[in-house]
Amino acid sequence: GQPGRALRLAQEKQIIEETLQPVRVLSNAFSLSLAERWQHSEKLLKGHKGVAASQEAERIIHAWKLGIRDIRLLQLQQPALVIYTPLEKELTTVSKRLSPKEVQRLEAVLEQALTYLHANVGPKVVLEQVLMNLP
Repeated sequence: GQPGRALRLAQEKQIIEETLQPVRVLSNAFSLSLAERWQHSEKLLKGHKGVAASQEAERIIHAWKLGIRDIRLLQLQQPALVIYTPLEKELTTVSKRLSPKEVQRLEAVLEQALTYLHANVGPKVVLEQVLMNLP
């Protein structure tokens, strides 16, 4: 549904990696300690400050929502519908680890995180809160 973005992704491989990075962090975070998760949240913001940090955090949360959607699809044995196909192996591992109820709870946590961002809660705190709530 975004041909211009698809063209940019086809031409610039770095953009693909930047697009995959938040979901890669999410899928890896399930096996990390809390301190390691927090370090990753700081790295994801890439030194952005103020409004730019909030916008970046919102982009990250939207990517995480799509990653959680992919996890749910993998639990339903629908790999053809997965968006993040380069990360399918990692997401499949996570999907086997989580129950459908935990996936649903994570979706609610991400929705709450967006609400916090729109209420001007600090982006780093919001990302840390999401990563803290991973099972």
